[in-house]
Amino acid sequence: MVAGAFFSDREGDGVIERWTSDTMDVRLDPRIGREVRAFYARHGVKAVTTTPGLAGCPHEEGIDYPDEGTCPQCPFWADRDRWENAARPAMPPGPMSN
Repeated sequence: MVAGAFFSDREGDGVIERWTSDTMDVRLDPRIGREVRAFYARHGVKAVTTTPGLAGCPHEEGIDYPDEGTCPQCPFWADRDRWENAARPAMPPGPMSN
């Protein structure tokens, strides 16, 4: 899960924080939920927006796999438009699917 705080009255790119879990869907983890809420409170966030569904795999291009490639760990996302799929709340197949 990624949360960001962006400030219209300050220069810079804002602040981004990430949460991951090897054991469960991070959207269902109450501890991560509390940490996200604390992150928003700490940065004075007044409005939040999100996608109703998943916006891609949790791996980062250029960090977890080479730039301009597809994630070798997540073949489900290889040929999909992640923003088109983000409009759908379906989960990819696997141990965390509904």
